[in-house]
Amino acid sequence: SVFGDILRGKVPASVYAESDTLLAFRDRTPRAPLHGLVIPKRHIRSVRNLAQDDLNTVVEMKEMALGIIREEQPKAYDEEDYILCFHIAPFNSVDHLHLHVLAPSSSMDYLYRNGKYRNGMIWCTGVD
Repeated sequence: SVFGDILRGKVPASVYAESDTLLAFRDRTPRAPLHGLVIPKRHIRSVRNLAQDDLNTVVEMKEMALGIIREEQPKAYDEEDYILCFHIAPFNSVDHLHLHVLAPSSSMDYLYRNGKYRNGMIWCTGVD
């Protein structure tokens, strides 16, 4: 996948943060002033493929995402004006688990904020 190529350094990415297990970078088609993706370095196909053993990975993804918002969009962080979401297969664009990090959500186009990236829909779920 393109994310595997990013992890291997074959495709450039604008990196926000990195740990031993995660990489966060700017989405190539941002839908908010801050639109990042947090991915595990270990391949997990989608949110549907998460196992109980992956709980720590998801918690780390959320923590990294919140840290990026706090750093890049502090007002949005303070006002909880952000979206964290996973797209659910088959509505995901890349078969590698990725958490969308969008802030401030109030500045997003209506269709993206209330459609494509809206948690609780059949195509999108939150990190909690």
